[in-house]
Amino acid sequence: MVVHLARSLAEQMMAEAERAAPEEICGVLLGKRDIITAVVPIPNIAASRARTFVLEPAALIQAFARAEAAEQEVIGFYHSHPKHGAQPSPTDIREWHYPDLLMVIVGAASRKIAAWQVRGVEATPVELIFSDTPAAPEIPLSNAGKIAIIVSVVLAI
Repeated sequence: MVVHLARSLAEQMMAEAERAAPEEICGVLLGKRDIITAVVPIPNIAASRARTFVLEPAALIQAFARAEAAEQEVIGFYHSHPKHGAQPSPTDIREWHYPDLLMVIVGAASRKIAAWQVRGVEATPVELIFSDTPAAPEIPLSNAGKIAIIVSVVLAI
């Protein structure tokens, strides 16, 4: 799996992580399929924000509403590791309950951002492509769409 992330969004997450250090930040990733189009910061309400994160429920609901209003999808969540790299910790893996969503980690100390697919106890790296303009998602063509293209080509001949 490959995911596209605009440099401006990566810079936004890194700046947020650096400002909040030594506390963790967290938020929601909006987009379409394999393109992150927006990051929505959510207040971290964990009791020990220097070691973990908990998304504030009302802000989380607002982020889901924003996604729906913009015809976007929630494609993952992000959080930071203020003193460590961008790899999931054992706690991250144990407490992740979203196998179909991305986990993006902002390593403030390492200045790296990495994406992961976490299923059970396995965390698999996801390739992040940083670009000024993310590529358009590949949209699979239905059989009807394929037939329409073939018919239009035949009619054009």
